[in-house]
Amino acid sequence: MMRVSEALIFMAEMLEHKGKVRKGNGAPYSCHLGSVVATVASYGGGENTQLAAAFHDAVEDCAVTLDQIEKFTNPQVTNIVRKLSEDKSLPWKQRKQSVVDLAGKCCQGVGIVLVSDKIDNITCMIREMPFVGTDAWDVYWKQFNAGYKDQAWFFSALCDALWNNDRLMSKPEYPELATGLAVTEFEGLVAHFLALGADPGGYRMRKVRSVVGDN
Repeated sequence: MMRVSEALIFMAEMLEHKGKVRKGNGAPYSCHLGSVVATVASYGGGENTQLAAAFHDAVEDCAVTLDQIEKFTNPQVTNIVRKLSEDKSLPWKQRKQSVVDLAGKCCQGVGIVLVSDKIDNITCMIREMPFVGTDAWDVYWKQFNAGYKDQAWFFSALCDALWNNDRLMSKPEYPELATGLAVTEFEGLVAHFLALGADPGGYRMRKVRSVVGDN
């Protein structure tokens, strides 16, 4: 079976070959995969969930098949990746509703990879949003295939679904996997995201004033 480090190298090569970069900052897409793996590990995820994190975008973005992933890993990893893979032929809202529906009923293995992925996505947006400016606000969001309001709906609905999933929050199958703490982190990030979106230009100016002072 592939080790996690080997899976990350394999995916980095596949993504580079396809010219994939992160939306927004343009960083190599492999940085995202490494971050998701690290977040899964920090919340107690073992080899299977870390491997699933490394491969979670493989089917969608690299045309890697589930059969290939199973040959590299095992059925448990493949099943997580299968459940997390979106059908890119569907409209954005329909795809994201499917993710919300999954979040409301998934097991911990799927849940920890799902929330770790979204933690990295929303964190990158939060870091960039204060520097976008109101004049470029709409242009910034076009690259994500949905405007800010739709993104805010998705993250909020996803957070609610995760909180209401007893398999993750109230009756976890694997107590060593701290999925509830990961969801709590995500909830805080969603609140930050919503605050930034409510007053992006004002937030940026307050940050500048806090550094240079008022003259």
